[in-house]
Amino acid sequence: MAAVKSLQLVQKNLVLMFRAMRETDEDPYEMALSTNGFIPRSIPVLAFSYTHLDDLAFHYQCYHDYSGVIFTSPRSVQATALCGKACKETNNCKNIPSELSCFVVGKGTAEEARKLGFFPQFEEAGNAEILADLIIQKMSNDGRPFLYPCGNLKRDTLSVKLKDAGLSVKEIEVYETVPSPTIEEDFDKFVQCEGLPEYVVYFSPSGVKNTKVLILKESLPVQLIKFVAIGPTTQKELVSWGIDVFGVCSTPDPQGLLSVLLKEPRLDNPEIFGTRLDKKAEPDI
Repeated sequence: MAAVKSLQLVQKNLVLMFRAMRETDEDPYEMALSTNGFIPRSIPVLAFSYTHLDDLAFHYQCYHDYSGVIFTSPRSVQATALCGKACKETNNCKNIPSELSCFVVGKGTAEEARKLGFFPQFEEAGNAEILADLIIQKMSNDGRPFLYPCGNLKRDTLSVKLKDAGLSVKEIEVYETVPSPTIEEDFDKFVQCEGLPEYVVYFSPSGVKNTKVLILKESLPVQLIKFVAIGPTTQKELVSWGIDVFGVCSTPDPQGLLSVLLKEPRLDNPEIFGTRLDKKAEPDI
């Protein structure tokens, strides 16, 4: 990919979201942003593959052995759904969602859990650390572990906190996250067609890491763009790259993102304006 030229076009109210591939036509983030005068666009930075589903299916069917199930991402719920479909043939999974306590991070994960018939608790938790605190504060210890389907990049914060509080956790890695192999090509095409975005939104620390090539090559000029993190963990990753963070969402959902974007005056009618890149300004990487 060619490096950023000295004269860049930044399009006001254009919001670029670096996140996982969308699996539905109707996206709540894009709908919320469009309704409020923004121009939402997305580039996938992550790809996923499911793993160890047989192991999860075995433990899922033994749900009476668990105090509850913990979901910290929509992808972990989707992996559980695949296991549910497989074991429905034996009629062993029919009542699991209504009988197994369910704890989640965020509204998106809660919505996926409800689709399976779960009654998710603590969806107001913005990250795994807060969820762990809520479980410790409000749930009694019945001696059974929590079932925790997770990804290969999950942090140890939740499990460590629960174990330190005397609660046991059965972790099962059910999906792997890998970088999108076309991120440079996708971003290059985006800039050619749309110009540089006023805002770039990151949805995970791994998303930040997977776009580091754009930062190193100055394809993503950090001094011209307002960077937004979906939560404090993603914020820390951006800061570790020397990037000034414009805002952090108080909740990992469309309303949380809107609250950040609407905190400053903006143009109702998008316009394109030129800005000259200061070659001396480089991220502290």
